[in-house]
Amino acid sequence: MLVAQDDGGRTPLDIACFKNFKNLALYLLTKYGTPRQVIESTLNVDETGRHVYHTMLFLGNYDVLATLLNYERVCLRKVIFDEL
Repeated sequence: MLVAQDDGGRTPLDIACFKNFKNLALYLLTKYGTPRQVIESTLNVDETGRHVYHTMLFLGNYDVLATLLNYERVCLRKVIFDEL
């Protein structure tokens, strides 16, 4: 379901980033896998030739952009919190 695409070729992560839903985007990232798996995965390109970073920069969704770029740090915090 995470890689399902609509008619325009957008995934749920693309739509969450388009709508500026930071928490939903972070949740979807955790379901995609570890930070290394997310980094090594290929970017989904929709039918217009854009991917999620194009959309976020075009719309000015900088909160979600910062969340995606700091995903590894978020995972490390979670690991530290779980160890406490």
